[in-house]
Amino acid sequence: MPTLVIIIAILGAVVGFLDFMVGGPGDRRMKQGLVDFYVATEAGDWTALYRHPARALLSFMQRWFGRHRFAVRYFLMTCMISISLTTILFVFSMTWSYIHALKTETSCAVPVFARFLQIPAYMSPFLIYIMLVNIIVDYLSWSLAQLALETLADSRGRKALLLILSMLVAAVLILFAIYTIYLPLSLTVQLRDMGINIPVSGFFQILSANIHQNWQLFRLPQPLFHIDCTTRPYSVFSITYVGTMQILALETMLPMILLIIATSFGLFAYFLRPIIRKPLSFVIERLEGSPKHVVLLVGGFVIGVLTLLAAVKRNAY
Repeated sequence: MPTLVIIIAILGAVVGFLDFMVGGPGDRRMKQGLVDFYVATEAGDWTALYRHPARALLSFMQRWFGRHRFAVRYFLMTCMISISLTTILFVFSMTWSYIHALKTETSCAVPVFARFLQIPAYMSPFLIYIMLVNIIVDYLSWSLAQLALETLADSRGRKALLLILSMLVAAVLILFAIYTIYLPLSLTVQLRDMGINIPVSGFFQILSANIHQNWQLFRLPQPLFHIDCTTRPYSVFSITYVGTMQILALETMLPMILLIIATSFGLFAYFLRPIIRKPLSFVIERLEGSPKHVVLLVGGFVIGVLTLLAAVKRNAY
């Protein structure tokens, strides 16, 4: 139950952020794209189900990043988005973990909020390294997503399906690569805080020794804070570096997530077009004619479905 609530909260924030970035002109372009999409499907071109969303998402990305991946603007926008999202995720995860500690901790006193605010400064070397890695990986992720969208916009049938599946594999491999770097990085920083300096060769030794454990990180992260009052007369407030890196690594998945959300439904509908033709036409007509923004309508529907699932799950218990 708490996990689903967290997902709903994150999705609500993402929907609002995307609607802000799309804006009024972007919404009008999306609705015009829906009209073009409707005309194409009525004419029998059902590949428009995934090609039009791919083109719309590609246009959205290029409007923010630019068309040239080696331009200064592209790099600066990548840095800005990467740093912003990493910061948001870190603040959100810390806040959620602190609230979780307040609600669940019974054996030890939860330290005051002022001590909680000291954590970012204490972790600053580790967070700086993570931001630098995230910027590099974000540059690759956004570039890979745009290349995939350019190809997908002109793909047909099975080729498009293989491309989507390959992007899913790419997302998993990117996360694996990030964890491969983050794990020895977190250990190196923590040892340095203890006065133990690790040479570059030691970093790679830690990397190779722990690479087989990376798959264990593909799970929902636990609360970041650990509170102990058994060794001292006051509560010791610590934070897990591994849990932090699990959460912050997810920021690099945004372009892949956007690509999959934008095109997977259309691709799925393409292969089921004899069954869903009339219902899909009805939904497109209503979206195009609504005065509300498309992002808010679609996001509100998804959030509503998740809220209903949360209510059903709660009543089941």
